[in-house]
Amino acid sequence: NIILTSPRDLIPWLFIIQDAATKAGVWKYIDPSQTNVPTLTEPQIPYPKLMKPDAISIAELDNNQIQRLDVVYHEYENKKRYYIQQRSAINQIGTYITTTI
Repeated sequence: NIILTSPRDLIPWLFIIQDAATKAGVWKYIDPSQTNVPTLTEPQIPYPKLMKPDAISIAELDNNQIQRLDVVYHEYENKKRYYIQQRSAINQIGTYITTTI
């Protein structure tokens, strides 16, 4: 750990943060040199109306629509796991930052 105690500590401190964020795939969300930093967005759970706009429940879908919804739901689960990993990495880096400044 590098504790920021003087200006000369800034470059190695930032390198540690950038390295950890790059390895976790989240540097683009916290890169201070960027003016348009993207927002990490949580994936939205798919509902039956995604397959049939007027559907309220899965009971209103035919078998083909149910199968497609199942595929989309599995994709959602994978995206959600990845989102949670990225959110956790950003939180850990944030904790590191606050404990070293």
